[in-house]
Amino acid sequence: MKFIIRLHAEITIKSKGVRKRYGKVLVNNLKSILRQQKLPVTVTWCWDRIEIIATDVATTEQSANIEQQLVRLLQDVPGIAWFSQSFEQPLESLETIAELAVATWGHNIANRSFAVRVNRKGEHDFSSQDVAKCVGAQLLAAVPSARVNLKQPEVDIRLEIDGETVRVFGDKLAGLGGFPIPTQETVVSLLSGGFDSSVASFQLLRRGARTHFYFF
Repeated sequence: MKFIIRLHAEITIKSKGVRKRYGKVLVNNLKSILRQQKLPVTVTWCWDRIEIIATDVATTEQSANIEQQLVRLLQDVPGIAWFSQSFEQPLESLETIAELAVATWGHNIANRSFAVRVNRKGEHDFSSQDVAKCVGAQLLAAVPSARVNLKQPEVDIRLEIDGETVRVFGDKLAGLGGFPIPTQETVVSLLSGGFDSSVASFQLLRRGARTHFYFF
C-alpha cells in the first residue's frame, strides 16, 4: 500500500534550497507522527511528492486499519495540499493501464458521471488523450450505468504515467495546506476565549509557525 502526498502549492514555487528545506521538515514531521503511532511505514522525499509505503502488512484487515489511520493523521499535518492512495504497476500497454483503472474505480462509478485525467512524464508512443480515451472506453464497457462528463463529473479518475511507471490514484483527500512546522518564526498567541483568537492561532500554525498559547 502506498500513499502519495503533494505539497502545498506555495512551497513548490520556492527556490530550490527553500523547497528542499521545507520538504525535509515535512518528512521529519511525518516520520515523528507515524513513529508515535507505531505504524509499519516508510516515508520518502521525492522532490515533487512524498511517498508513504506500508511494510510488513500481513492481512487485508491490517492494511485497512493502517489506511484509516494514515488518512486520519495526514489530514491534520500542515504543508500537505492533498494526498491519495496510489495503485501502481509497470507500463506495458494502454490495455493494462485501463485494466488497472477498472480494478481501482469500477466499483465506484455505477450510475455516476466520471472524467479521466491523465498526467504524463517522459517519452511515449501515445498521448495523454489516447490513454484517457482507452481508459474511458474500458470503464464504460465494464460499468454500463456510468457516463462521461468532462466538465462537471461526479468522479475524477486521475492517472499519472511517469516514465515506465503507471499510477492510478484513489480518492483525492485534502490536507491543511500551508507550511510545515517549524519553517517560520516561533510566536506567542494570546487566547481570550473568544472565536477570533482561536482562528488566528490556527492560521499561524497553518503558516508553519511554532505557536505557544497564552491564556488571559
